Amino acid sequence: MGYGLLFGAILCFSVQSLCMKQYQVQTAGNSRAPLWAPCLYGLFRSILCLAVNGFQFSITWNSAICGVWYAFFSVVCNLSTLAAFHHGKISVVTIFLLLGGMILPALYGVIGLGETVPPKGWVAMGVMICALIPSKKKRREHTKYRVSFYILCLAVFFSNGLISVVTKYHQIMENAASENEFLIFSSWMTIALSAVTLRFTERQKGGGTFSSLRMIPPAAMGMMLGYAVLNTGGNLCSLHAASNLPSSFQFPIISAGVIVLTAILSSMAFREPVAKGEVRKIGCAIVGIVLYII
Repeated sequence: MGYGLLFGAILCFSVQSLCMKQYQVQTAGNSRAPLWAPCLYGLFRSILCLAVNGFQFSITWNSAICGVWYAFFSVVCNLSTLAAFHHGKISVVTIFLLLGGMILPALYGVIGLGETVPPKGWVAMGVMICALIPSKKKRREHTKYRVSFYILCLAVFFSNGLISVVTKYHQIMENAASENEFLIFSSWMTIALSAVTLRFTERQKGGGTFSSLRMIPPAAMGMMLGYAVLNTGGNLCSLHAASNLPSSFQFPIISAGVIVLTAILSSMAFREPVAKGEVRKIGCAIVGIVLYII
């Protein structure tokens, strides 16, 4: 049962990246569509989490403050991911996304919580960091786009890592709301932050608040609904698997599985060839993850 849930989480988290990429492709001509992505995602996720929670909700002040930070980093992560997908490959962005979610919480544990990491853990993190080193520049690759891509990847790395840090802090603090209620509130804050940003950009460029929303095809909105469903499903699978499997094994395995499966699916769905540089990145990431759990 635990391993089935583990595979379900890996599958959901891998396919959700394809939904995000497809949203970016279908809204390529709409400059404000990326700002609608976290807003739509927050709306769909809040409805799903409310349904799972039996349409009951309560929040504490401590959880509310964490929820605002969680929402802020989520918006930054969503915008950075969409922009990075425009400039480069899904598999590379996924490596930065997942390793950020592993390395930064581990460092927070050491610096902020006084946790200890064995020597092999530091070696593992060093190997993981090798996966973040840019691959060799291709002959026809424009330097400007290459630099922009890796800056965006770093934004994905740090924003997703900080989401994990906030989540870890929330889970260990006193007087915290339940995970579902925390996700519901953070989804509402994601909608609010996105709406404020959208309103500001609409006023700067002219047009009504919802003028850019009408330009988003229904199929693209369906992609964001799919992203929300898969993300919620992946989190639920991961949550239930945690009762059967140790966290030190579960989360690194999910990360390694998502990195490999995303590379395979993106090469099939979007014909993104896995070059030698990507193979090196994937290899370093998996070796680092394996070293971390053995």
